[in-house]
Amino acid sequence: MKKQIRKIIRKNFNRIPDKLRARLERRMFQINLDGLPSDFIFKLAETKDELEQAFTLLHDSYVREGFMKPKPSGMRVTPYHALPTTTTLIAKVGSKVIATVSLIRQTSLGLPIQQACDLSSVIGPGQQAVEISALAIHPEYRGKDAQILFWLSKYVLQYSYKYFGVDYMFVAIGPWNADLYENIILFKRLHFIEKYAFSNNAPAVVAYLDLKNYSNDLLSVYWNAPPERNVYAFIMVHQLSPKQFQFPKRAVYSVSDPVLTPELLKHFLGIMELTDIQLATLHGIYKDFPEYKKVLPPTNVHMELQSRTRKIRFQVNCPAIFSMNGNQHIHESEVLQVSESGFMARVEHNVNPGDEVIAQVRTNTIEVIELHATAVWSNGNGLSGFRLDKTVASWEKFIAHLKNSQNKVSA
Repeated sequence: MKKQIRKIIRKNFNRIPDKLRARLERRMFQINLDGLPSDFIFKLAETKDELEQAFTLLHDSYVREGFMKPKPSGMRVTPYHALPTTTTLIAKVGSKVIATVSLIRQTSLGLPIQQACDLSSVIGPGQQAVEISALAIHPEYRGKDAQILFWLSKYVLQYSYKYFGVDYMFVAIGPWNADLYENIILFKRLHFIEKYAFSNNAPAVVAYLDLKNYSNDLLSVYWNAPPERNVYAFIMVHQLSPKQFQFPKRAVYSVSDPVLTPELLKHFLGIMELTDIQLATLHGIYKDFPEYKKVLPPTNVHMELQSRTRKIRFQVNCPAIFSMNGNQHIHESEVLQVSESGFMARVEHNVNPGDEVIAQVRTNTIEVIELHATAVWSNGNGLSGFRLDKTVASWEKFIAHLKNSQNKVSA
């Protein structure tokens, strides 16, 4: 009887008012709380084999869904996958990749959806955004009440919360999947794209999550839901970090996990289709890393990004406390970008150019570096840039570690 009712509801779903449809959608799904099978693993794609499996799975899924035409390589690899700030996450059973998704951080290439949609109404000054892209699940594991999607979403959100240092998460999804993302996972709809070039001109719904407030958003909807339909409890409480979730081990508080060696970058560049501007942008991104730059195809496009001589900048997420202009009052802060000569931070207090600060910056779990600096700019919305007044050996060591490990080339 329940199955017949569900069939009737599904058949007439689009005729139901939005709020009622959302409530019905939340009553029609069920999360398997028995836990993940022991042979499932969620992790970063790090090896050539893992990346090739992920890109092959993505290619086959996109071809099947009509989002792209078949490629001779049998893989879908985009220019965004060449960025050191893009992370590809996978689910494996044994050695087989059964699901994949890529997290594309906002860089000088922008986000794919920014080609078709303005995000400025959501992203404020100094805020960081990521786009969920390149999602694919092996046919053997699709359906089944979306269980693999729930666990993959849980892993993606935990990784984004703990390791990626972003404020907003965007996604472009097919209209036929919008109800699942909006009514169950609580993405907020922003825009409808009639023809999304990144997906072979298929229609797409742009939606987003405010990660800073996401826990409260979930709780407000699911506070009294039964365990098997409680997305808040599943994501935020239930088996918070199961042993099948593998997260990167970092020596410092960086916010990305580049895995492409020069050899891997060269290998996948041979599969990508790059415009002249995209290639020139990659040259600018890798300009201070000769081993990477020399594997890029040559370009004659002149761009300021290539010719500028500023110090290499690295994105991080270091907690800090500030005292300003000799005042003993302490202000909490987050250092978001660093270089040999300075840093950018989000400060809870108004900062004016010329303000002198003493910053206690925590670079890892045990080390705090004291910096004397002067504010050189402020955007009036909590984000400020600072120039170091003097060199500090421990800071130079910190910057050298970021550079030597390739742990996030600034893009």
